[in-house]
Amino acid sequence: MDKSAEMKTLLPKSDIMVPQVPSNLTLQEALSPEDFYVLNSLSRVSISENLGHEIALNDLVLELSNFVDSDTVKKVELSILEDSLKQKWKLSSDFKLVEMRNKEIDIVMRQMEELSWRAASQFDKHERKNLEDLVFFDRGLDAFDNEFLDMDRESFGEFFDEANTYDSRITLLENWLCRKDQEVRQRVTLPPPQMAKSD
Repeated sequence: MDKSAEMKTLLPKSDIMVPQVPSNLTLQEALSPEDFYVLNSLSRVSISENLGHEIALNDLVLELSNFVDSDTVKKVELSILEDSLKQKWKLSSDFKLVEMRNKEIDIVMRQMEELSWRAASQFDKHERKNLEDLVFFDRGLDAFDNEFLDMDRESFGEFFDEANTYDSRITLLENWLCRKDQEVRQRVTLPPPQMAKSD
């Protein structure tokens, strides 16, 4: 049994929002005076009592479906089910099936979760130390290479800190290692002082 069919069996017929057959009701016929007042209280909504006899309820539902997202619909359905279960099973007033929270808060929470996930995937200090030991494992074996060693370590540190902020950090690091390895193999002379800087 799918969720929609299951919900219909749990809800009393009077609580089902959408009827089984298309409705011919107008807004004036379908909405109570209180509901009609709430509808007119919405921003940029102004429906007179006479106009309410001419607008079909189906038209209102169609308009609402264009800007109400599925999450909002699910929350409304769950709140209806919640009220029904409270009455049927005599549950306490604090029984909740849906967490009522501002939509803007949900957006901020999702952004925070994404930032936390991205931060968790970054290399930590221990992993950086292991990578640096691997990169410079066979370096500094002669006086010529020792002249470049500190410069290459500084270059690695600066590049690592920058690349670690990107999702493609592993690919960037691999590219840097290939380029640096090729550069080390092609060194034949010491750089002049003005060129002895990290890249």
